[in-house]
Amino acid sequence: MAYDDSTWETGEAGFGYGDDDDQTVLDDMQGSYTTVYIRKRFTVGDPAQVGALTLKVLIDDGFVAYVNGNEIARHNAGSYGEVRYFTSTADGAVEPTTQTFDVTANPTTLLRTGTNVLAIIGLNSARTARTSRSMPSSPAPAAPAVTGGAMSF
Repeated sequence: MAYDDSTWETGEAGFGYGDDDDQTVLDDMQGSYTTVYIRKRFTVGDPAQVGALTLKVLIDDGFVAYVNGNEIARHNAGSYGEVRYFTSTADGAVEPTTQTFDVTANPTTLLRTGTNVLAIIGLNSARTARTSRSMPSSPAPAAPAVTGGAMSF
């Protein structure tokens, strides 16, 4: 994707604060901001070889996920296609939960040969929330895994 994220901070997946299980602790998030933007590049040799796509996310409080700019999943974050901005919040507080989303739709139109981008907007319910977590899977793989024609993030 042509978006320039070269000035973004980087860190290991498991972004958040307040619960001692985050790989990248966002000490400045509580009281300051409610969203975190996460991008992960990954390579696909042949999209036609990918028969299934799943996204496993640890949610606290909400998120919206995209592959190559196409929305693939959301939870506790408004309606499909609704844009979430830097000042957005989740629709409400939820206890941390891990969910797996089948995002297969059509891998040959969603994925590209070569570099692809998984982007996630993690949403907290309020700036004053006591914890926040945003992570694709737990712990997240270094890159999406492809096994037997299925791809998992």
